Amino acid sequence: MPRLTRKRYWIPALLVLIALAIRLWAPGWINQAYAHAARQAPVLFEGCQKAWAHRGFVGEGQEDSVGSVQRAIARGASGVEIDVLYDADSGQFMVSHDRPYQTTNGQTLTLDQMLEAIGPQVYFWLDAKDLSGLWPWQADDAVNRLATVLARHGMTDRALVESRNPIYLGWLAERGVHTSYMISPNEAGYSAPIFWGNVYVMKLAYTFGPFSALSMNDDRYTRTVQQAFGDEVPILVSTVNDRDAFELYAENPRIAVVLTDRDYYAYNSCATERTTDAPVAD
Repeated sequence: MPRLTRKRYWIPALLVLIALAIRLWAPGWINQAYAHAARQAPVLFEGCQKAWAHRGFVGEGQEDSVGSVQRAIARGASGVEIDVLYDADSGQFMVSHDRPYQTTNGQTLTLDQMLEAIGPQVYFWLDAKDLSGLWPWQADDAVNRLATVLARHGMTDRALVESRNPIYLGWLAERGVHTSYMISPNEAGYSAPIFWGNVYVMKLAYTFGPFSALSMNDDRYTRTVQQAFGDEVPILVSTVNDRDAFELYAENPRIAVVLTDRDYYAYNSCATERTTDAPVAD
């Protein structure tokens, strides 16, 4: 009986020591791996017009359409975000936010057709809505086809693909495609231990790339998140429609793109960029 009693104590004590060691060691190792990966990442295209059009400039027209992209270009947008879905049956990427696929005048629109119509006039942010939900063999086919489409239109260096799946996104990065890992740090919604646990999981996932950027909703980019992810990786935020908030993000040197529904395209962040830490969302 005494031996059993001692066993009851030393096993939990050992587990506590192991948990404590992981807690003390893992963050440091993950931070080092994250920083190393960030140094290996391809340089994302840079510019002073950080305002990119969310699904094109919609106005009175239809989002995610050739017309909405053309309207954004006409207003001076340097980049446009559009949503794409992979159609496994046809092997095509469809320009649409949801299924059933969006139609214009009764016709669906493929990414191939979009790039053919627009050409290299703007940068494209491709929100691959369903890439993370594909089976691995489907994702492998989708990655190969997407890289091929971008290369065929001369857009490999003028497009970035966003997804929440770091493994599939890493396959695209290996093909030389710019990528953005979509993350959701939620400082306001989680307790500190859960929040920081998520941060370290996301930083570790980044090393599956490395990716050209990190993207998140604007309200998730708090001061704590800025400090946690550092200066190494460009940040893309969406979707900011308040002018004051837009300028706040655009003036932050860490942020490369601010997605918006408004015509803020002429705003020159280089003329006002601050030399010290710019404010972020509280």
